[in-house]
Amino acid sequence: MFESTPTLRSSVAPVFTTRPQDATVDADSPPVEVNFSCRAEGTPGPTYIWRKGNSSINFHSSQYQLRDDGRELVIQPPFNDGVSGKYTCIVFNSVGSAEASAVLQIINQGG
Repeated sequence: MFESTPTLRSSVAPVFTTRPQDATVDADSPPVEVNFSCRAEGTPGPTYIWRKGNSSINFHSSQYQLRDDGRELVIQPPFNDGVSGKYTCIVFNSVGSAEASAVLQIINQGG
C-alpha cells in the first residue's frame, strides 16, 4: 500500500523579485509613458498597491493606470510638478508586507 503524506504549505511574507527603478522624463521631448514595475513572491500570493508620496493615487484620472494585476504602474503625459515625486509599491499578504520606491523626475519644465 502507498501512504500519502499531506503537503504542508507554509505561509511566507512577500519578498521582492523586481523593484521599481527611478525614471527621468524630459518635458521638452516627445511624450512617452512612464512604467514602474514591481514583482514579489509570497504565500499566499501578494496583493499590490501603489502610493505617490504619502497619498493614494487617483486611478479615476486617465494619467494613471495599473497593469498586470497591479504589478505595473503606468503614468501618462502630460508631465508636470504634480506628477514628479516618489512612487511606492506596497506588497502584502496575511503574513507580512514589503515596500519599494522609485522617484520620477521631470526635467526642462517650463522651458
